[in-house]
Amino acid sequence: MRPRQPIEVGEDAVLTFPEGLWGFPAAQRFCVLPYDAGHPVRWLQSLDDPALAFLAIDPLEFFAGYELELTDGDVEALELEGPHEVALLALLTVSRESGAVTTNLAAPLVINTRTRRARQVIVDDSRYVTRHLVGSLAQIREEQGALK
Repeated sequence: MRPRQPIEVGEDAVLTFPEGLWGFPAAQRFCVLPYDAGHPVRWLQSLDDPALAFLAIDPLEFFAGYELELTDGDVEALELEGPHEVALLALLTVSRESGAVTTNLAAPLVINTRTRRARQVIVDDSRYVTRHLVGSLAQIREEQGALK
């Protein structure tokens, strides 16, 4: 589970979003924490505001055909030298009513694994929307556990 107070992590674990996230421009430093042992969901925890955290997944683990094309501006802003430096996260939303989990494939988080710079990008592809159904948290654990 995610911490409720400020946490300290080494600089090598800090992801820097110079532009912040959409709707949270002041939150620029995050780290990725496990949701629960053996669970593919992660916490994207703000280091600037301990009350701010998002559930996230690696979209490639759930959507095998997921692909995105970065703009030249994204590549430059992230200081990417090649595709081998890219890691992805997609933010999750959990419905209070049904418990259904959806993910935003239209605005993934792109991380440069070398520099730890990150950016939320907008994907210009009609195949991806802001609420792709993933399942429930229990289903995610069960299905991903069976795949590994």
